[in-house]
Amino acid sequence: MDGLTALVLSLCSLLEAEGNLLQENILRTLLRSLLLLTGVLFAIATLAFFMAGIYDLLLYVMPRWLAFACLGLLNAVLSLILFRSSRQWGKKKRTMQTADQNSAD
Repeated sequence: MDGLTALVLSLCSLLEAEGNLLQENILRTLLRSLLLLTGVLFAIATLAFFMAGIYDLLLYVMPRWLAFACLGLLNAVLSLILFRSSRQWGKKKRTMQTADQNSAD
């Protein structure tokens, strides 16, 4: 009976340690997510100020409709670059995961 009691106590101790580790990992992940969200919000605000500055600069040399067209084109090019780079990054990550799985087999 003492062996069963020791087994149950060690199991409870293991579960407590795993629970503490899980709690630490959840808090660390939550903190990283909040920092990432803050960074993204700051990047969006920075891009908005950048576009406002470019628009103001363009108004000195061209009419308003052409300035809007130039900014629209710039935004489209930036979006295309970001979209393509994110797709390529996703492909590289999948390729690395596939290579790791193939080497494990």
